[in-house]
Amino acid sequence: VAKVDLKGILRVSDRGEGIPDEIKEKIFKAGFSTKNRTGLGLYIVKNLVNVLGGEIRVYDNKPRGAVFEVVFKAIPSQ
Repeated sequence: VAKVDLKGILRVSDRGEGIPDEIKEKIFKAGFSTKNRTGLGLYIVKNLVNVLGGEIRVYDNKPRGAVFEVVFKAIPSQ
């Protein structure tokens, strides 16, 4: 978790197999699953993040794995 230029950033990373480039955009679509499940998890997360004015992205965790990054506008402290 970090605060950069009035933005809050949450990163979750692993060192697993990673996510192939050809499905990085698909994983946020309703019904998309590589595990024969509902395919709603990341779809719901993306929609909640959007409602809160943020964005979610996924990119490679070099040399192995994936990083999910959620960026929110930081709320100024009072």
